[in-house]
Amino acid sequence: QEIVSQSHDRNFSKDFEWPVSSVQVLNSNVVLKVDRTFVCNSFLKDICSNGLKLLNNGSSLRLNVVNCELKRYKPKKPVRQLNQVRVNQVCSALVRLLTSCNHDISPEENASYILKVGCSDQKHLVQQGRDIPIKVGEVTLNEKEHTNINTSFMDVYSKMCDNMLSIATERENNASKTDILLQAKLLAASELQLSFLSKYIDRPVVLHSENGFKKITKSDASFMLYNNARITQLLYSFKRQNEKYGDLLSLESVDFSHLQEPEEWQIVFHFLLPYAELMKSLANLKELTSKESLNKLNKSLGDICGLVLHMSSVYSKYYRRVRVLREGIRDPAMIQTLNARVYLVLAIKTIYEHAFSILDIRAPNVM
Repeated sequence: QEIVSQSHDRNFSKDFEWPVSSVQVLNSNVVLKVDRTFVCNSFLKDICSNGLKLLNNGSSLRLNVVNCELKRYKPKKPVRQLNQVRVNQVCSALVRLLTSCNHDISPEENASYILKVGCSDQKHLVQQGRDIPIKVGEVTLNEKEHTNINTSFMDVYSKMCDNMLSIATERENNASKTDILLQAKLLAASELQLSFLSKYIDRPVVLHSENGFKKITKSDASFMLYNNARITQLLYSFKRQNEKYGDLLSLESVDFSHLQEPEEWQIVFHFLLPYAELMKSLANLKELTSKESLNKLNKSLGDICGLVLHMSSVYSKYYRRVRVLREGIRDPAMIQTLNARVYLVLAIKTIYEHAFSILDIRAPNVM
């Protein structure tokens, strides 16, 4: 009742993180509509000016990451290589993620916490004092080949390269065979990296195979990298055709209220903001002994992959439906719309680059 009675007061939401533009009462629910223009203006200007600038408020952790999987099995069991590779990739990604959040990776003797990472139960990942066990889900093939111990990592990678070659060949009609092969290898490496990291750390990963490996018709990595390449080429075209589009306006002079398309708001509110909030929450970790903090760490890499992959889907729809670079732009409103959209694309590019650096994915400029 108090919210409803104050909703017409201009100062109603002055203490909120985001101002509210309207209030609606539906039975026992009060629906607050966020001021979309304010959110876009404040967030996009911040990320385009500063990138993902993370402050951990003096709560920086000193961490040491230990790979416990390498000594667990003898190399003569090739199927165990997949576990070893996943644990290695998880360890490396956690180091990059925590470092990007301003935590310190320290020698064991100086660390506040020692993250012991491996595909085992907590009994194997011995806890002594500062030890924090991070259990990694095992990597298996599908049920038909679950017991095949002769499948090594290189077997999987080679088959994945063959599958990605068909995707790269389909998209690169004018490229040389050498370039297409290189792109297939990049796609295969990226697809495997996503396979290892897109699930929560403690969840198992199943690589489906049949007579070697199924013919892949859908690739998350290919789709994600393809949309990133679209953005790279769009920004290049904008910069190169200066006489047609003019110089990019300063951030202070851009009015983001011109972002009126539903996908534009969806990208900002459902992907860019949650990604920045995820990084902020990880930067502000003060300890790793509680169930909440360990759960946040366990979900972190999977959440990064999920946000970027779903953002790619929405951006792909937006790219097909909305023409960002339009010819004959002279009207002031059209100039504002163009610049607001270019800055939105730059913000998406910032998130892509940050995620790729953590996931260790190499993104080609052209696909």
